[in-house]
Amino acid sequence: MKFTLFTQAAMAIPFISGALATPTPDVRYRKDWVESGLDRYRMQLITNPRNDRHLDVYCDAFKAPVGFTINPQCFWGDAYYVDVSAARGPAGRRAVQDAHNKACNDFEVYTGCRTIREF
Repeated sequence: MKFTLFTQAAMAIPFISGALATPTPDVRYRKDWVESGLDRYRMQLITNPRNDRHLDVYCDAFKAPVGFTINPQCFWGDAYYVDVSAARGPAGRRAVQDAHNKACNDFEVYTGCRTIREF
């Protein structure tokens, strides 16, 4: 069976447009609370379409030494979360934002995917 170049190109369109969709991770602020005298922040990670490997890549980038954050944890609950502790007040909040911005930047370099930052 012979296919013309036009037929081959037409058959490739669904493959290119659907199967090669790149996941776009969202990093969303969920809540914060006080624990052991430190503010604890929780962010939710979402990839669309779902790609657990990319969640692990982000978590590894986040856990790399950044500075003024303590005890980073990545875990599954009803969603995939990243928790981290920091100093109380605006300085701690800024440290958490900086840590997530660095993880987002590293993630984009490692995977070539962009991130949506909602924090």
